[in-house]
Amino acid sequence: MHMIIILRFCGQEQESLKGVYQKTTLSYISKRRYVMDIIGTIKEEHDGLEREIIELEAIMEEQIINYPNLVHVLKKITDSLRTHLDKEERVFAVLENKGMNTPIQSLRADRILLAKSVNSIFRAISSGSDFKVRESLEHHGMDFISRLQSHISEQEWIFCALPETHMPSHAELESVVQKISPTLHRRR
Repeated sequence: MHMIIILRFCGQEQESLKGVYQKTTLSYISKRRYVMDIIGTIKEEHDGLEREIIELEAIMEEQIINYPNLVHVLKKITDSLRTHLDKEERVFAVLENKGMNTPIQSLRADRILLAKSVNSIFRAISSGSDFKVRESLEHHGMDFISRLQSHISEQEWIFCALPETHMPSHAELESVVQKISPTLHRRR
C-alpha cells in the first residue's frame, strides 16, 4: 500500500529513475558490446590465422612445393600476425593496468620465435634448394604451426575466462584502438 502511494506521489521521479536505469543499462550494454567487438575481432583474427595454417599444412603435404602459393601464404600470415599481436599486446597492457596477470611476456617471446621460424623458411626459399625448403618446412614450418596454434588456444582461453571486473572500459579500449590505428596506417 505504501508502495502505491509513493509511486503516485513520485510519478515524475519514477520516470527520471526509469530513464537513468535505461541509460545506465544501455551504457553497460554499449560498453559490453564494444568490448566484445574488440575481443570478437581478435577471435576472428584467430579464425583467419587458423585458416592460413590449414593452407600452409596443405602446401607442406604436397610432393611438389608451390613456391608462389607458399610465399603468398607466409606473407599473408606474417602481415596478419604482426597487426594481430600488436592489438593483443595493447589489450593485455590495459588488462595488466587493471591488475590482471596476462601472458604479455609470453606473447612477446612468441612474436620473436614465430618471426625466426618464418625467416628461416624464407632463407631456405631464397637458397633455391628444394631440399633446404623441404627441410625448413619440416622443422621450422612445423614449429611455427605448433607455436601459433598454442598461442591461439591460450589467448582464446584468456578471453573466454576474462572476469567482468577486469573488462576494459570504453575509454581504455578507445585508447587501445587509437594507438593501433596509426600503427596500421604506417605499415601499409
